[in-house]
Amino acid sequence: MYPIKTIKHWSEADRPREKFLSNNKSHLSNAELIAILIGSGSREESAVHLAERMLYSVDNDLQKLASLSIQELSKFNGIGIAKALSIAAAVELCYNRMVNNPLQKTYKAGKTPDNYQWIQEILEPEEQGRWILLFNSSDHLQHKEKIETEDNTYGDPRTLLQIALESECGSFILIHKTITPTTHTTPDELKYILQLKQAANMLSLTILDNLSIHPEGYHSYREQGLLN
Repeated sequence: MYPIKTIKHWSEADRPREKFLSNNKSHLSNAELIAILIGSGSREESAVHLAERMLYSVDNDLQKLASLSIQELSKFNGIGIAKALSIAAAVELCYNRMVNNPLQKTYKAGKTPDNYQWIQEILEPEEQGRWILLFNSSDHLQHKEKIETEDNTYGDPRTLLQIALESECGSFILIHKTITPTTHTTPDELKYILQLKQAANMLSLTILDNLSIHPEGYHSYREQGLLN
């Protein structure tokens, strides 16, 4: 059996790092980019071959690869916790850039069922909590921010409005992602949202929806006609 020829023994023109540094990054394959992230392979295979094997296992679907947990990534021979963390961190950076970059107009506010579909794409599947999604004048997603409060509410309405004003957005959607199915509106929450809507209107801001997302579907203020 011949010894494995590691990347350092490749010609410089073929090494992923050198290709990236020579401004040829657009010519790198996904496997080569992953190889840069993990740094090294194993005794049995190079970092590129290891990356190719990982991609093959998910049908070369980067979305599937991104959905793997650190534990699932670390099950690949040659990928320990440290390398799995590097991949997961890179995925998270790409995710943040895609969602929070004002020039990245991938998602647009529209009909509630459509919003529900793409909102699930930008939120981690198992993550729960509350968010404010902010849109520009063309209704494209401009910024996403998680709302952290001790009582798991949206908190002081002035805080939400300040976030919206600082983002220079024109409208926003409030999101509550929970494992508990929500099929009705509580009086306290309705009062809060209507007061927020009134204050937002005074600032030329529009609340497009208050959307509760749960495993069985969603509950929308907009569809219930509560924001008219």
